[in-house]
Amino acid sequence: IMAGWVLVLGAGGIWHALLLVLWMGIISGILVVFYRRRHRWTVMRRGLTHYLVEVMVGHRTRLAQSLRRFWHRGEDDDLAEYVKVLDSVDRTGIILEVFISHGWLVVGVLGLVPAFVAGSSPAALAISLGGVLSAEVAFRKFALGLVNQLLAGIIAWDQIAPLFKAVSYTHLTL
Repeated sequence: IMAGWVLVLGAGGIWHALLLVLWMGIISGILVVFYRRRHRWTVMRRGLTHYLVEVMVGHRTRLAQSLRRFWHRGEDDDLAEYVKVLDSVDRTGIILEVFISHGWLVVGVLGLVPAFVAGSSPAALAISLGGVLSAEVAFRKFALGLVNQLLAGIIAWDQIAPLFKAVSYTHLTL
């Protein structure tokens, strides 16, 4: 918000601040994609863990009742899918971290080109550059700190919420 206000006061004016708002919209879209992919990865990871526990518990039964060639059927496909999803999470995370801060720096400075060509005062250009750098620092802190922690917390809550609901339901029925 502060960086947007500084951009309005600088050489680019309201258009430069609107460029910042547009950039935030693009980042929001990438965040939604990242959240969905990370959530899917978390669900898959838990599913594979549950499957492993079930296989370990039922190991003797599997040995006695199944043919050897069927013991590990589907496990390679499950793991390949897991790696594919994990790769998409990693790629989106890298894009998010790099794109948020460094991408804005490029876009913000390019947003100053019309004001520079029009011959704006050096003071106004300096104010705008300060606003661009201020927003870049805020985006970097946002990307590296808040996004990872907040999304991890939301996904973790999504995973444990059924336990809390079950406890509250049990408590109400007793």
